[in-house]
Amino acid sequence: MKYSTIGERIRALRKALGLSQREFGERIGRTLRGVQNYEYNKTSPDEATLILISRTFGVSLEWLKTGKGEMMLKKEEVIPTELVAVPIITSAGAGGLVFTPDHVLIERSRLKHGKVYGFKVRGDSMHPTVQDGEIVLVEENAELEDGAVVLVACGEENGLKVRRLRHIANEWWLFADNPSYAPEKLEGCKIVGRAVGVYKPAEVREI
Repeated sequence: MKYSTIGERIRALRKALGLSQREFGERIGRTLRGVQNYEYNKTSPDEATLILISRTFGVSLEWLKTGKGEMMLKKEEVIPTELVAVPIITSAGAGGLVFTPDHVLIERSRLKHGKVYGFKVRGDSMHPTVQDGEIVLVEENAELEDGAVVLVACGEENGLKVRRLRHIANEWWLFADNPSYAPEKLEGCKIVGRAVGVYKPAEVREI
């Protein structure tokens, strides 16, 4: 049977695997709504997401993209992939970290650190090191280190932001990599953890 769109092919794959939309989404780190948007062609998965689907389910990347060839890869063509679910931090309160319902899936072989969390960056304060919308991987309870990129909670509302830690004249300061933003003292902020990488579905880039 011919499927003319990527969304139709994703739906056909999901049904062939006997998975609900929610179950399919959980396997690739996407919400129910995200899977529905793919299947009904409201949004189109990027290259990295298609690679993730291919590796997770052993499906042909060429078939996903174009509909050409067989849906499933031959056994010897499948790349074994162990995925780790990384929770996404949304805030840090007196009771500890608060997480969104979502998570990202990362191949275990790409994780060089222990337990990590994700934090979605907003704005250009850490440009060019971290871009708007990218997810920073954070290792909780990291030690202070001059030059390290850290996730901090500042002010009465514990607003989260990513900054570079600097030790100057016996004081700790927070610097944005974008020089348009003024530095500020660490005093009044709490370090949530150290950033150890930037996540994209196809890669983990160290920082």
